[in-house]
Amino acid sequence: MDEHATGAVFLARDLEQGRPCVLKLLDESAVPPEAVARFQAEARVLERLRHPNLVHARAHGRDHGFSWYAMDLLAGGNLQELLRARGPAPPLHALALAFQVLRAVDVLHRAGLVHRDVKLTNVLLDEAGRACLSDLGIAHHPHGEVPFDTRTGQELGTPGYGAPEQWEHAGRVGPAADLFAIGVLIYRLLTRRPPDRLHLAHYRPTLLRDLPEAVRPLLLRATRVRPGDRYPDARAMGVAVAQAAGGLQDGLDPETWIATFAAPEEQAPWVALQRWLGATPGRQRAGQGDG
Repeated sequence: MDEHATGAVFLARDLEQGRPCVLKLLDESAVPPEAVARFQAEARVLERLRHPNLVHARAHGRDHGFSWYAMDLLAGGNLQELLRARGPAPPLHALALAFQVLRAVDVLHRAGLVHRDVKLTNVLLDEAGRACLSDLGIAHHPHGEVPFDTRTGQELGTPGYGAPEQWEHAGRVGPAADLFAIGVLIYRLLTRRPPDRLHLAHYRPTLLRDLPEAVRPLLLRATRVRPGDRYPDARAMGVAVAQAAGGLQDGLDPETWIATFAAPEEQAPWVALQRWLGATPGRQRAGQGDG
């Protein structure tokens, strides 16, 4: 670990279960108390919430001045690496990945959390190609779970992905901010380009002219300036994603497509996604970083 680093991620081995895992450490002496509290809250949430599309923490604790938690090893890398290796995703595959992220976000929202940093590098892939949302380091927790309030003017999030209201006051954002970020994620998967003020797409339709026609209404609503003009929740946006998928392929029933993700290994659309992901170089890394 670098002497100036505040934390690190290590490949480790779970001796009880006899399988590899990822160990995430935070040097408590190198960060303010707020960062320690948020790290520990992240560990508690990832250990408590169980969902196929959410990274799971097996255990957490504090030892020798470090906070730590162990999480499942996801050997498929992240979506940023996928995009670099393969180029823009086929539209149906991009929507399939985004739908899985929406499933994870729905679980967080129902638990009272807002992720606040949904982006390509925070979506990891397991060996089967399943998308798993990770990194709750700057998540907005229910009142009382983190003994620090986000201050007015405090910048939290990643430029391009953050909703307009997130840059005004990150402490007051609601679930709609995560839906905005997933709209940006879809745009990036489809184009490989950094987002260009997608919140203005309603006034400048040319921003979306290179996207499939069936996807444009989805992104127009997801990235509206006012949170109340976006989808009411993650499930509603998931239905819109499924409808967009139906508009891309004749004969694709949105309800059947949604059911694909309840038992993905048995469904043809999932098999097609796996084949595309399986050809990706570097699938044996657990990627981290910005993107």
